Amino acid sequence: LIDGIKLSELTTLIPQFINNNLEIYFVPEKEHHYVISVDTSRGRHHDYSALSIIDISNVPYNVVGIYKDNTISVLEFPHLIYNLAKQYNDAFILIETNDLGESVSNTIWYEYEYDNIYFTNNHKLSDSKGFPGVRTTSSVKSLGCSVLKDLVEQNQLWLNSHRIIEELGIVVKKGKSY
Repeated sequence: LIDGIKLSELTTLIPQFINNNLEIYFVPEKEHHYVISVDTSRGRHHDYSALSIIDISNVPYNVVGIYKDNTISVLEFPHLIYNLAKQYNDAFILIETNDLGESVSNTIWYEYEYDNIYFTNNHKLSDSKGFPGVRTTSSVKSLGCSVLKDLVEQNQLWLNSHRIIEELGIVVKKGKSY
């Protein structure tokens, strides 16, 4: 996905805080705006549930925290997401709703009544109406990967995390998707 030379040039930071599988590179700053991108899995020691906290206040955008775990349940994950969103100035949350992600998204929207969640309405992202979260189709994934590639290669997104950079090193195109 991202040029290998570019990946090798990226710098990483040592997290200021590590707890279980949560790594925080920068604490929340007043007046800053954040987005949390969420991918939910079934856990059970197989696939990983993950999230990235991104400071979108200025370009280049900055990954300020990450979480990746293959044991967290869909009952616990919404609580973690909600708490991080509240800490990061009521961050907007973008949740992939394929499979169990829909349960996580619905819990945050309906049970926690958290307003700053992105919705999908008529296959378009919006900040209200429709259903909470985004269903990842091959076209959505392709577009997202293309935007990520451009942001990183044009120095508009600082990844900061060795784990993210390492994982991007194995993302390759397979058919029409990644």
